Amino acid sequence: MKNKGVILILLLLIVASCSAALTMITLWVSKSEEWSNRLYVQNRAYIFIYTAFKVSKELLKNDSNNYDSRQDIWANIPPMPIRGGDVSITLIPTNSKIDLNLLFSSDLKVKKRTEKAILKIFTQYGYEKEMLENLRAWCEKRFEADTYFYTSRLPPIRPRKTIFYSLKEVDFVKGMSNFSKKFHRFFTVNGSSKININFASKEVIESYIPEIEFEIDNLLSYRKKYPFKNITQIKKIINVSDETYLKIQPFITTKSDTFIVKILVNIDSYRFIATGIIKRDGKKVKLIKYFEGKGFYG
Repeated sequence: MKNKGVILILLLLIVASCSAALTMITLWVSKSEEWSNRLYVQNRAYIFIYTAFKVSKELLKNDSNNYDSRQDIWANIPPMPIRGGDVSITLIPTNSKIDLNLLFSSDLKVKKRTEKAILKIFTQYGYEKEMLENLRAWCEKRFEADTYFYTSRLPPIRPRKTIFYSLKEVDFVKGMSNFSKKFHRFFTVNGSSKININFASKEVIESYIPEIEFEIDNLLSYRKKYPFKNITQIKKIINVSDETYLKIQPFITTKSDTFIVKILVNIDSYRFIATGIIKRDGKKVKLIKYFEGKGFYG
């Protein structure tokens, strides 16, 4: 009987071991299958992202208008259906926003106008005036101690003595950890000293071109129906003096050379995001910056 009991225990242990092994194999196969499927979907997504960038470049290359507006084909690309999901492409002129890097412009008029615009938006959204100084100090490496401008993130990020490469970098400036998420609608680091009045938001125009703030509603109402084909149309639409027009002329345009391209790929339950900066020079269009994931913002 004792031998039978020992044999029974051994048999139970063998069965338990086999069951555990089978369970492990099943889990491994399941995880392997999930991993393989994820890899397959990811490869598909990257092909769609690559294709989306090519589409964006071709649309900009074939744009024959001598002005850029919300009525252009590239500004109204519908979601494209694919098997198991869709691909969305959004093109935004970078000069529809205020370029933070103009804080370091050698043109004093541009620099001063940029400072005032930034301060105005900061004030409206609860940022202190010292944040502007923090931006300067970050790029100029002017701080009291090595840890002064570090965030709580690890490893710490040291500032480069250059202009900002992406809007996400601003998040590492002292006191501005959520800057890119909060302000990406208004700011860029790839813009121009001339903003495109066909795309710039009300807040951007009011901040950067305060001389026409009192006529902003008329300007926005007009461009909903008719895009500005050249900046001289402003004088016909809004009531500004010749003196004011000459003052703002160097800071407005209806043309854009650099664009933010946002690509979203939905496949099954997976979501892939990519952002690029595309530069157009005549018929030449090239990708100059590329980011994977959400939050880098042009």
